[in-house]
Amino acid sequence: MKILAFDTLMNACSVACFDSVSDSLFTKTIKIERGHAEILVPMIEDVMAQSKWTYQDIDLIGVTRGPGAFTGLRIGLSTARAYGLSLDKPVMGVSTFDAMYQNYAQKNKIELQVCILLETKRDDYYMALYSKESEVVMMGVYTGESILNMIAENESLVVIGNAVERFRSEYKKDLSGAYQISDSNQMIDISDFVRYFMSEYEMGQELNTALPLYLRDADVSFPKKKSRKLKAL
Repeated sequence: MKILAFDTLMNACSVACFDSVSDSLFTKTIKIERGHAEILVPMIEDVMAQSKWTYQDIDLIGVTRGPGAFTGLRIGLSTARAYGLSLDKPVMGVSTFDAMYQNYAQKNKIELQVCILLETKRDDYYMALYSKESEVVMMGVYTGESILNMIAENESLVVIGNAVERFRSEYKKDLSGAYQISDSNQMIDISDFVRYFMSEYEMGQELNTALPLYLRDADVSFPKKKSRKLKAL
């Protein structure tokens, strides 16, 4: 099976082409906070050229479906759906939390609960807590104080994600207990990510699930200036 997977969240744009038969893998990642719309499709074309695939070779398209930055999320999902419709290929979406958790699990023995903190660009955090049995215990948008209380109550856990630096800098003096903070798991590893899609497909994960996972409503801003009325002649 040939899988095209990409991620446009967490201050990066990543693309992978994975052939499960030959076990060949081609990837590209660019760290970027803005401008995903301009570089995603050229990156896909570049990685596909490296893999020597045609678009009809693709069997499955995988993409992250949030939570994360609204702009990056919309770009990733709309691109995946566009490819799926135009090529008549199935599209599979997984949550950013699951992708991050599986990345961590691929490289580490799960002995503690895993708390994933993702950036909201606000005072709060996207947070998910996984048990040692890989089950989601909590998920949502939480204040730093509530996360601090959760850590104090659970004690034995590891904290990962792209918001760990902000959380640690804000609450370092208040942190205590048997927790660990990992600085090496702040973004999705696209190599592990595409293999995770393969395992989900083999386990019968439902296809065509590229629906956004929003944990809060989108921001809506209104113009500060009053609208001008045109005078009739």
